[in-house]
Amino acid sequence: LLQGIEQEADRLNRMVGNILDMSKLEAGAWRPILESAAIEEIIGSTLSGFSEADNARVTIQLEEPVVEVFVDPVQIEQVLKNLVENALKYSPPESTVEIKVKTSDSELIMQVMDRGKGISEDDSNHIFDLFFRAKALTESSIPGVGIGLSICKALVEAHHGKIEASPREGGGTTVKVVIPSRNPDLQVSPGAINESTGN
Repeated sequence: LLQGIEQEADRLNRMVGNILDMSKLEAGAWRPILESAAIEEIIGSTLSGFSEADNARVTIQLEEPVVEVFVDPVQIEQVLKNLVENALKYSPPESTVEIKVKTSDSELIMQVMDRGKGISEDDSNHIFDLFFRAKALTESSIPGVGIGLSICKALVEAHHGKIEASPREGGGTTVKVVIPSRNPDLQVSPGAINESTGN
């Protein structure tokens, strides 16, 4: 009983957090501030927020070479957290969720792949819409309000990137995020400027 209460409290906390994040994004009060970041640290920080049982289901593949990228690490962590949480929630408890990351001097590419029921072609066009949930999910006992993926899209687009979901070969869903790793049009934190100039 206590475990159930704790899980529901965590779920409500994440839901409220997502609603606040969306409000900040819509008000233009949460713009990305870039700094040099190690993707390994972003992944590690993301997974630290999940339980030991959840982490046992997650595998990570970093494609060489792994370089530091200029992103807003807090926002990218939020994107990855929402994607992993969705993948864990909507796939069988015995299945594995895979995170694949590739970095270069020009792009950060992240893929989160699950072995859930997958998405239909019609749903793939709306999956990132605010409050959208597939019909199969609205009729299921899996809780959710359809905010997390909308936040992912908003944060990725704020980085001038793109996000897309597609059926995974063999069953499941792949969500792919592509973000420029160097973007002169976005604000860079003073610390990052000092670090890059040696001042």
